[in-house]
Amino acid sequence: MNDVVFVMANSKFAKKKELRKVNDYSIDDLASDDDWIVDDSENLDLDASNEDLVLVEEGPSSGAPHDDLELPSYDDDAVEEGGDVLCLIGDVSFLHDTNGLAILNERVKRKPLTVVVINNHGGGIFSLLPVAERANPDVLNKFFYTCHNISIKRLCTAHSVKHFLVRTMSELQNALSKSQQEQYDCVIEVESSIVENANFHRFFPAKIVAPIEIHAEDLLDVEEQLRFLVHKLASSIFPSVKCGLEMAILNTLAMNEASSFFDVISGYGSSSVEPLLDADGNDGPKQIEICALIDHSGSPKEIADVVYQLVDEGFNTIKLKVARRKNPLEDVEVIRAIRQVVGYKINIRVDANRKWTYEEALQFGSCVKHFHLQFIEEPVNREMDILKFCDESSLPVALDETIDNLKGDLFHGLKKFAHPGIVAIVIKPSVLGGFENAATVAKWAQLHKKIAIVSSAFESSVSLSVYIQFAYYLERQNAAVCKIEGRELNAAIAHGLGTYRWLKEDVTSSGIDICMSSDRYRLVASVEKAENFLKLVQINKANIQKSYSEEQTSAYQTEVDGEFFSCSFKFLKVGQNLNNRTVVFLHGFLGTSEEWIPIIRSISASVHCISIDLPGHGESKLQSLVDKSSKQRLDLSVESVANILLKLISGITSGKVILVGYSMGARIALNMAVKYKEKVIGAVIISGSPGLRNETTKRIRVAQDEAKANFLVEHGLECFLDLWYSGILWRRSLWDDLKHLQTPLLFIVGEKDTKFREIAQQMCSEIERGSIADQHRQRKLFDTIVVPDCGHAVHLENPLCVINAVSKFVERWGQK
Repeated sequence: MNDVVFVMANSKFAKKKELRKVNDYSIDDLASDDDWIVDDSENLDLDASNEDLVLVEEGPSSGAPHDDLELPSYDDDAVEEGGDVLCLIGDVSFLHDTNGLAILNERVKRKPLTVVVINNHGGGIFSLLPVAERANPDVLNKFFYTCHNISIKRLCTAHSVKHFLVRTMSELQNALSKSQQEQYDCVIEVESSIVENANFHRFFPAKIVAPIEIHAEDLLDVEEQLRFLVHKLASSIFPSVKCGLEMAILNTLAMNEASSFFDVISGYGSSSVEPLLDADGNDGPKQIEICALIDHSGSPKEIADVVYQLVDEGFNTIKLKVARRKNPLEDVEVIRAIRQVVGYKINIRVDANRKWTYEEALQFGSCVKHFHLQFIEEPVNREMDILKFCDESSLPVALDETIDNLKGDLFHGLKKFAHPGIVAIVIKPSVLGGFENAATVAKWAQLHKKIAIVSSAFESSVSLSVYIQFAYYLERQNAAVCKIEGRELNAAIAHGLGTYRWLKEDVTSSGIDICMSSDRYRLVASVEKAENFLKLVQINKANIQKSYSEEQTSAYQTEVDGEFFSCSFKFLKVGQNLNNRTVVFLHGFLGTSEEWIPIIRSISASVHCISIDLPGHGESKLQSLVDKSSKQRLDLSVESVANILLKLISGITSGKVILVGYSMGARIALNMAVKYKEKVIGAVIISGSPGLRNETTKRIRVAQDEAKANFLVEHGLECFLDLWYSGILWRRSLWDDLKHLQTPLLFIVGEKDTKFREIAQQMCSEIERGSIADQHRQRKLFDTIVVPDCGHAVHLENPLCVINAVSKFVERWGQK
């Protein structure tokens, strides 16, 4: 293992060296020295930053001592500028010169020094090599790893140096914070092991995208696409979609490697998970226990009889839905009846789904204290009352919806629920946004001595097979956490996958196999059977309601005559007009119909989509109908464009349509929604405006546009550009028409597009004033969506949000 020393001033460590964000995380994230440095030291501008950097590497033998290591000095300039100084070092390098600790006691003028020691209890570079898989562990420990049992804490005590022992990211954060606030020398020992370090590296192998000479793209091109994908997926994709994509990708990787989902997420059997042992110390069976779910409105006796049947089938844990009755005392009677029938040998969980008030939850809690509930899930309807309920009732609590509603940094949101009264965290991967987020939440729970329970949201057998493997992975991960922290492993956890009994139909020909354990005492799900199920799964096509294959986009060209000009329109069509719902898309200035393709292909399964090249754009060519001998100039206006578009749309489809317009297209769509309500039944206005309101401003704008038009004509740009900038297109305002609006509108604007956000608000206010004046208008005909982290071109910057908004608008207002 390479031991590395960093000495830094100005506390730029986390940012400059790409250190992972300091938060609650497992110790194996800190197990490697290598993970704390950037493998690009040539680009470090040490002169520009007040940082001294010293790298000290052990030799290949990872045990042969080199020259004595002295703690590196740092210059006076760094001290004067008030920067913090941090030394990051591995345990072997640290122990090579422990006399360096004596330097810390010298009374010299300097900044306090914080020394972070990554203690793997040995070198361990060979643990990353193939020899580690072949050699006897005793041989490795004796001749390769230079293992030691030296107490760094005692060394610090001998030199009167403050010592912190940390095992989690939160503990490291607290220790670093204390050392900076109190300004004293200290050693922070991050304890791990050679095995954990090796497992960490195997579980998180480097994934690098690096084009070479044979690729058309360069590194910058790749970086731009990766940044785009990360931004779009992180900010827009729905949790269930993200979970489904992760499931598909991980299972594909497993199939390519002739392995399983469990093998992939656990590092192919050699990651930081511990085997689950039986009572004799042997590897236990690869299985998990299943919790049954009951949501029954019957009498206490009827429900108790159902529980008795489930227990007879082999269920050891039952979860009962509560807070569905008139008052909590009725639920108490149900619990009482269950205990009278089945006794206290099974676990009972209750789930209120946040339906009780704090007072109702307390009433229930005070009456069930003697019924030995494993926990009460989401007992109160306000998050702020959860911890208060824990303190007041002294009953164990589990969180579910509270976890699902966490936004942003998961660790930051979880911190407030470290209360010991919260004993379990219910994890739904499809709600949390995939297995990465789910594993993060589970790891936090396990490090805080809480039960991590995998729960399904009525998943198919395909998903359940993956969830079974994921739950088993979490149990083995928990075993590793317990081993590191030196605490006993709790009893087996029953996971909330009993919803398989609720599905009348499944997408597979045969359902997942849930069977009795070998001791005939518990109902369990076999991990091996789940793995084989996915390898041999057969889809029941009769139960597939809809399948999707990318639809082809068809292009058309047609001639339409207007009052003063004709236009040879190009337009695209996608999807079939099965439900008599047609959506027409209008692009912005200098755009084309093709910019809508990602959006129209996404919604074309249920909607007939048409995208048009507006006159003078793309392949839609204008031709004047004015006599060439006449000196009259061809003038375009919103009205004339709207009129010719109406003729085009009426020729394409006989039914009514919804318009979606962006910028210039939004202005045209707004005009058509106001003027042609017999054809247009709704419009989505993306970054649009009804025009200028002030007459003086209008006159100034006309003069400016005339000047621009003259400039363009003089420089010979294409015909339509000088027509566009002539300004006639925009001179009529639609503000007054909004007061009499009878067509539903949806305004979509970008969060960063301040100007058009204000315009959208003003349009809504204008429509609202018209609604107050018009007593016959019963429904709210407008709504606004502000898309986060977007500017003007919302449909290009965040198409997923636009897709969702348009689909919902069509579903609500589209003609059935």
